[in-house]
Amino acid sequence: MKYPQLYILTKEAEKNYLSDKGANSICITLNSEYFHKEKECNSNFIDPEKTAKDSEEIVYNVEKSSKEIINSIKGIDSFKHIQSLDELLGPYLYLRLSSYFYIYNILPNEATYLLFLESEWVSFQSKEDLIIAIEKKLTKTKGSFYRYLESFVEIDYDPIKRLMGFIQRVILKYYFQKNEVYYLLSCSKGYFIDQLKYFLLKNKKKVISYYPARKNRHYIYSLYKLLVSTILPNRFIKPTFFILPINKNKDTSSYTEILERLKEINTLPKQYLNKLGNDINKYLVNTLGFLNYTDLIINKTIIRGTFHTTRFPDLYALSTTLVSKKCKTYLISHGTHTKQKKFTASFYSSYQLSLGSLFTKTPSVIHCSQSTFSDDYLSLNGYSFVKIKPMILMQNQLNSKSINIISNSKVNPRLKILYASTIKELGSRTFIYESSYEYIYSLQKLCSRLSLIQNQVKLVVRIRFDNEIKYKFLSEIIEPYKDFVKISKGTSFINDLVDSNCLISLSSTTLEEAINLGKPVMSYGMTNYDHFACYENYVLPKSLDQYHILSKVEELLGRNFVYLKEPLKLHRQSFLDLITDQ
Repeated sequence: MKYPQLYILTKEAEKNYLSDKGANSICITLNSEYFHKEKECNSNFIDPEKTAKDSEEIVYNVEKSSKEIINSIKGIDSFKHIQSLDELLGPYLYLRLSSYFYIYNILPNEATYLLFLESEWVSFQSKEDLIIAIEKKLTKTKGSFYRYLESFVEIDYDPIKRLMGFIQRVILKYYFQKNEVYYLLSCSKGYFIDQLKYFLLKNKKKVISYYPARKNRHYIYSLYKLLVSTILPNRFIKPTFFILPINKNKDTSSYTEILERLKEINTLPKQYLNKLGNDINKYLVNTLGFLNYTDLIINKTIIRGTFHTTRFPDLYALSTTLVSKKCKTYLISHGTHTKQKKFTASFYSSYQLSLGSLFTKTPSVIHCSQSTFSDDYLSLNGYSFVKIKPMILMQNQLNSKSINIISNSKVNPRLKILYASTIKELGSRTFIYESSYEYIYSLQKLCSRLSLIQNQVKLVVRIRFDNEIKYKFLSEIIEPYKDFVKISKGTSFINDLVDSNCLISLSSTTLEEAINLGKPVMSYGMTNYDHFACYENYVLPKSLDQYHILSKVEELLGRNFVYLKEPLKLHRQSFLDLITDQ
């Protein structure tokens, strides 16, 4: 069917700017919340069942395109100092191309597309040009992954930033004393870094954290903390540092060479490849700039670096520089990773999720695994690693609480299920994660099926609210099931997890954390991805408390729970002991 004019809405407020037909205009909205509230304004182009089904094919397309792009760039002399283009470019391309194919598939053909830019509707005749415009628009949206990726492409290295970069280098020269051991952390807060920092400081260790600043006020704030820590060391000011790209070579011939090599790729249209090639060139040039700067600020001081990930230019440059300076560098498994059947969509998705967050191709980095599943993945792929106790236990210690393995002797009248799945904006990392449309559809399906045994279960929904899904919207979705479903609010994830009997998620760190605490877990969602497809032997024992209700849930959802009776029975070392061992 041909649509003469199709309005593409990215925000709810844009409805107010629809022309002549108003609310009856033919539109497609990229925001699932708006779609839910304004169904009469949409021809239902985004079908969650179809996008979930298409996601497997998208994974193969992304894998093929990414491999062709990376292989075509290898050998360009300008980038010879980058050790692994696969690790540096792979995660970037996976996000960009997953979203590209997702948007491309949901857009109908033979239409004139109208996108609201600045203060007017702008017309586009091709999907490719429209997607490029959508991407550019979303780089200005707070919280968008496009904005995050853009931070590595468009870096305004003006004279003021150069001055602050120079000042920081001078301060760091005095901060780092050769007779001290320094513990460098990959971020200033988040993940398990907060807990690690707390214990290192408690043990009177010198700690400095990377601060991914991009604005002048952020640089100034970081310089202030670093300067105060250098002059008057105290426990209240926690020093941070930033990285700026110093590009010694201003030659732009690499861009021309990239475009020339990308001409051989036929899995993506020319106009999109041209835009992507330009971004890739900036991405790699800035990586070289980060490498130049980190080489200047990291000297032969005794530094021990701990990373939650080594992906993307800044942390990639920092980790590889530490290794080159013979500094002990640790990568703690971040996220949840399982072995998958080779050469399947699950295998490729799992690999891209693990690259830079479970393992790195940078030699000499010490891999630290937090779970049995991560152990399996690293062993299967031939990586040496250290088994460490789950960092969630460190967080438990920090909170002065007692986390206990689920007890078979404790009988609850109703099974308490924690649903903590993860969504990714506009199909980025499709198949292994759900889009917001797929998540909402999946949640409704989950509630509907569990309603058949609602007197025996309680469902707690926990989600990271963002631009596409907000608390009020989610409340409206679960309203028909409010007798047994509620949204988690005002409590920590650990509290929710400890208070639950089991956990359900398609793919999330929460699966691994629940397993480590002896909770049954299930991989469930809209797509065909099964996080535990290769772990069929880890079934529920009949002796497990509430086994019969758990079995009913399995039957209703068509997926099995995975359960490890003693997930931490193997010897695992405390990471704090490992990193502070002299």
